[in-house]
Amino acid sequence: MNIGITGPRPVKLWGYDYSDRRWQYLKSYIKNRLLQLNCKRFYTGMALGVDTVGAQAVLELKEEGHDIKLVAIIPCAGQSNKWPMESKMLYYDILSNADEIYGTADTTPTCAIKLRLSGDADNPRFYLADNNPSYEYMVSYYPEIMQKRNILVVDSVDKLLAVWNGTSGGTANCVSYARSCFKDIEIINPDYIQ
Repeated sequence: MNIGITGPRPVKLWGYDYSDRRWQYLKSYIKNRLLQLNCKRFYTGMALGVDTVGAQAVLELKEEGHDIKLVAIIPCAGQSNKWPMESKMLYYDILSNADEIYGTADTTPTCAIKLRLSGDADNPRFYLADNNPSYEYMVSYYPEIMQKRNILVVDSVDKLLAVWNGTSGGTANCVSYARSCFKDIEIINPDYIQ
């Protein structure tokens, strides 16, 4: 089963300290659900917060010997440009350990481009997966690019885990799109995580 995740950024939940007991509880919950659902491929949009914790859960499962693939779908080359260095390092580490990386195609919301990673945490660079360094992946940020990334995640999965309390925003948009596609959605209300 292919499973994806969506949810808010750290400022809307429990902050940037992923050792906080609520983030740890969420990561443990995600790991257990992925095992229960026999997840083979896990899709993350690589945003800070829920996407990051979901990716960490998968990497831990892989370290424990489980047969699961981490698929990262990034919205644009500069996704982490304005993040604190600690967050950039975590982002780069996750991408370095992902089984596959895809990026959004600027012209088509449902088209993904397979990428490879180079550079470092302060300056990650993405190239087309054909190993031709002359074709650098350079889609720039614009507001709709995040929703295009969410569309790619939803279109790729059988089930979506949504950490969401019903408020408006990017997670709500992602859930709405998943509903319009008749995807199986599991809502995890963060208000009940203490």
